Amino acid sequence: MLNSVPACGKCSLTICKKLSILNISLLSRTLIDHLKIKVNLMGHHISNTVPITGALPDDKAVILREFDKAIAEFPEDELKAYRSRIWHL
Repeated sequence: MLNSVPACGKCSLTICKKLSILNISLLSRTLIDHLKIKVNLMGHHISNTVPITGALPDDKAVILREFDKAIAEFPEDELKAYRSRIWHL
């Protein structure tokens, strides 16, 4: 899946700012959905458009619902506007 995402040409990273915020949210959701280890997620940071915090596997269903809600409800242009107002990113 990640190999099909082209680099932006400004860096050597495959995943960079060229990806839409919704795509990043979808990738994050997919990662969390497939994790089979115990892990604490601390996602309350100004740069996270979907602030997610919880412990896997106990909170997995709640976390996935939060991602689903954000992906369904927030238009890409609104998310980009949010990120563009954070000058230090």
